[in-house]
Amino acid sequence: MKRLSVFLSSAMTGELDSERDGVRILFDTDQVLKEFFELYVIEEHASPQPIERAFIKEVRQSELLILLLDKQLRDAVEKGSDPRSSFQTSFKQQISILYHQTARFQSLS
Repeated sequence: MKRLSVFLSSAMTGELDSERDGVRILFDTDQVLKEFFELYVIEEHASPQPIERAFIKEVRQSELLILLLDKQLRDAVEKGSDPRSSFQTSFKQQISILYHQTARFQSLS
């Protein structure tokens, strides 16, 4: 059976390290998740392509985007009209989005 591809997206500035680790551990240890889903974490994959290009390519190939939000949004997440945005790519590709917003999040407005 083909496993569903899941892309983990968040800022990698240290603020969400424990959340990212938690998601990775859950997908690595839960037998049901391991059987049905394959988690893609960008820092575990080297690529000769620029990070934005590699990022969007993997988002396009995913069936689910897990988006972790904190104090600051990266350009690839924040700029919804930017074709490099994980939101824009997910919507165009009709990829489901699951997001988690930490209590530390501050409004941009």
